[in-house]
Amino acid sequence: MIAGWEGHFRESPAASPIEAKTQALPDVLRIDVSSRVYLWPYGEIRRKHKGYPGDPVILQRGDQPFPELVIYDPSFLSHLNEAVPALTRHLYKPGTLPGRVAFGLGVAGCLAGVIYFLVPLFASWLAPILPPSVEERIGSILVDNIAPESALCQSPSLNQAVEKITDRLCASSQPAPRLSVVVVREKVINAMALPGNRIVIYTGLIQKTRTPEELAGVLAHEIEHVVNRHVMKSWLQQLSSRLILYALVGRLSGPITSLYQSTGSMMILHYSRDFEEEADVKGMHRLEASHIDPHGMVTFFETLQSDGDTPELLTYFLTHPSTRSRIRQLRDIADKTPGPFEKLLPDLDWTTIRTQCS
Repeated sequence: MIAGWEGHFRESPAASPIEAKTQALPDVLRIDVSSRVYLWPYGEIRRKHKGYPGDPVILQRGDQPFPELVIYDPSFLSHLNEAVPALTRHLYKPGTLPGRVAFGLGVAGCLAGVIYFLVPLFASWLAPILPPSVEERIGSILVDNIAPESALCQSPSLNQAVEKITDRLCASSQPAPRLSVVVVREKVINAMALPGNRIVIYTGLIQKTRTPEELAGVLAHEIEHVVNRHVMKSWLQQLSSRLILYALVGRLSGPITSLYQSTGSMMILHYSRDFEEEADVKGMHRLEASHIDPHGMVTFFETLQSDGDTPELLTYFLTHPSTRSRIRQLRDIADKTPGPFEKLLPDLDWTTIRTQCS
């Protein structure tokens, strides 16, 4: 029996990774996650993608992409194959990197220049002319996996409150953006913009807000990512870089798989500093145009900053770096905004509303 192989386990795309340990039993792989035990028959285990030697091993059970198990020691599969070779042969297929990877430093330097300078230009050129139907299809695929029907919040009062805040923010600009905002019932503290004018927000984040104005600040920021096409530009940059790298090593299956893998990687999509600053500043202006107190965005970020790097906040800080200088900049803008402001949802008890679907 092999014991003590450590990794992380994720129940769903929105769930936070949880530390896990595995044991190779005669017929099943045992996965200990906190107080729960999962038993995966070897014949049902699949590798999400083959990767290269040294890459983490990512496993799933059956054809469903989640739950997933990530083992960071690449020798895990070879030891597993030694323990139960007849049952795990389909998982262990050793290979070598193509010889073309062994380019000289000069070629590597040229490649770095291409990725650093040309890929962003390509993404900025392509994103605005990408047909809406293509972006809509990409967004639909991602939403179906990130926010399936079974994971959505079914509270009419909370959904209506989010809809009212979104409508007010959108009405401040002409033409008003047409957005689809869905609320996912997960304790993860995060919100994300997706292709096709979609925004996903998690109940963990909503419960963290103290006022509707704080939630409006988060939504205003995400709306600016949508209307300024930051999502597709960033996604195209990442995918374009992968295409170049995979082409150099002779394998193009990776980028094709990465479209579906983006269901997970969108959770850690990194916007450039320029995109984040643009969403911050324009989001504050959208709040002002909507007569919503922009200090709500500031106080929410300050709350997250003071809470530190808890597991629930890890995903949010990966996608929305919250530095003290950034918060100071937001506060400067908010302090210079004259108002007047109109209270959001004055007839609702926000303390009660925000805890719906908890």
